Amino acid sequence: MTYQSQYGCFELTDSLARLFNFFSKEELIKTFSDFVQKDEAVRNLNHKIWATVLVTSFFKVLLWKDRREWVNIYNRAESWLRENVIDFEVEVRLYDYANKFVIQHFKVTQWVDENQQRNLGLLGKNSFFSC
Repeated sequence: MTYQSQYGCFELTDSLARLFNFFSKEELIKTFSDFVQKDEAVRNLNHKIWATVLVTSFFKVLLWKDRREWVNIYNRAESWLRENVIDFEVEVRLYDYANKFVIQHFKVTQWVDENQQRNLGLLGKNSFFSC
């Protein structure tokens, strides 16, 4: 994936926004900001953090069957997120919001397996990612 920086994060660009079926990064920013509007800590995070967690959720929700192809990209992104989101509770809420956002935005109602659902926090506690 060419959008990922050497450090593991993703830049929120118009091209990345189009991956989510938005015309511009501003449209994606506004829509996600509205989605997390009641959580000031998440709303105030850097947009690179938003972009990175949205891409990881995109992978887990829409490309689960192909996870062997993106697991290294995901792991680099998750490492970058752990280093850049200082508050663990905020990080957990951010993943939860991003997963729900992608599920709702793409109207996903079917899952590949229980492991996918578990990793999205749909079956009890979110375990983050494990293949």
